[in-house]
Amino acid sequence: MKDSAILVLEDNALVGLTIEQTLQTEGYGKVCLCSTKEDALAAIESHDIQFGFLDYNLGQSQNSQCVAKRLADLGVPFVFLSGYTVSTGIIPVGMGEVGRVTKPARKKDLLAYLKAYKAKAAEEQ
Repeated sequence: MKDSAILVLEDNALVGLTIEQTLQTEGYGKVCLCSTKEDALAAIESHDIQFGFLDYNLGQSQNSQCVAKRLADLGVPFVFLSGYTVSTGIIPVGMGEVGRVTKPARKKDLLAYLKAYKAKAAEEQ
């Protein structure tokens, strides 16, 4: 059986650690903190990911689109962490309906998405 976890894909170590600490302090338990899309894809296969926070721009012409697609294929909810908007053309139009947390991410914004996810999951049971 796979461990349940929240996925955080963030290429900036300080930002990633801050998000991880925030989630753990709020009682969300296991957080898979990844800095590359390859690590994130591996975490998806080895853990029962319940929710994902994905930095869209991973630097060096890399983005998290393949991770977002994998989560979507599995039915796992996620949001992008980004300063970009759909109108900039950075986040693909097909992903425009996905939530976005503007960076720097504020605790209340992160927790609002998780609270909404938990409420929806409870509703579906």
